[in-house]
Amino acid sequence: MVSKGKCGPPPAKKSKTCGSGRHKKEWESPDFEKGRYAGLIKPSSEGPTHTFCIPCRKSIKVTASGVYDLHAHFDTQAHKKCVEKSKTYRSMDEHFQPAAAVKPTPSNATEAEVMFCHFVAEHNLAPLVADHFTDLVKKMFPQCTVAKEFACKRTKTTMVIKDTLAPHYTLPVIEAMRNGPFTIMIDESNNKNTEKRLVILARLFNGKMSKTRFLDMPIPASGKALGPICRN
Repeated sequence: MVSKGKCGPPPAKKSKTCGSGRHKKEWESPDFEKGRYAGLIKPSSEGPTHTFCIPCRKSIKVTASGVYDLHAHFDTQAHKKCVEKSKTYRSMDEHFQPAAAVKPTPSNATEAEVMFCHFVAEHNLAPLVADHFTDLVKKMFPQCTVAKEFACKRTKTTMVIKDTLAPHYTLPVIEAMRNGPFTIMIDESNNKNTEKRLVILARLFNGKMSKTRFLDMPIPASGKALGPICRN
């Protein structure tokens, strides 16, 4: 007697392997298996049946057991050695970042150069001193990284003083003159060279307080009382 049950072979059991033989985005998550694969795998160019191992730089076939194929690969000594090596080099993405992502910061050598230029201006030293100091500081501190990178001779020193430091101190004086009372004091230099200098000082008043600030030092067009005071 034939039973009334359904004929045919029993239905196949579904595989319990995680991933079903295809790469899953969830494998890359830090929350998956305590982040074992996070940052170490990505989709392979060979298709969804493979997972690319970043440290080993190779595609791993996952069609047999899904994520368990990755388990087997990650347990190999070859993979562990590649992971250790990958910790010692930077990825190419870090070298080729968009300009907006790079935040330039002044180096310690740059800060030292600005401080030196400030010292030259404050003590009225000849810019020629910078030529000798740049070479001297490297000999004085041969083991110092800042000294090795220090490069601030007379041309650079002059430009930093004129184009960076001077506006930093002059612009606040001009702004104060626009917004409050002031007087101007001038004094021609006694320089015996072909060109003399006219020092211009501004005395600023703020209530009962007054302070004198350097404003400019142009070259006079004439040392006589008649005629224009300064050349443009």
